[in-house]
Amino acid sequence: MKKEDARSILSYHSGRNPDIDNDRWRNGYLGILRPYRGKISVENFIEIMECLNVLKDEFQKTEINRELIADVNGIIHYSNMWTEKDGMLDGILSEEQVNLIRKWTAIISYCVICLLENNDEAFYEYEDYIQELKENQ
Repeated sequence: MKKEDARSILSYHSGRNPDIDNDRWRNGYLGILRPYRGKISVENFIEIMECLNVLKDEFQKTEINRELIADVNGIIHYSNMWTEKDGMLDGILSEEQVNLIRKWTAIISYCVICLLENNDEAFYEYEDYIQELKENQ
């Protein structure tokens, strides 16, 4: 995956891409939650993490692309806000789904802060999660 592709994919997952009629927008990480259509997607989470891996050196630059930060922050912020008590998805998602979205969001958030701090542990939690998925299949 090229950096340009990773930036574009993140813009769809964040719902910030102006091409709102595109299936990638509607089926993105936040897109499938508004309006909620009965499923959440581990594939979206994995794709976000793959994009962060492709873009990891962008987070070490003195000047970081504003759109990149807005996309990632939007994914984190809205996921958390919508899954809070009295949030947009309260009573719509099961407790298991809420916990899963929050787990994914925490992994994304940890990865981003580690990337910003140039910390080698950026993908540790993600790698642990993927290993756990494989063991439970």
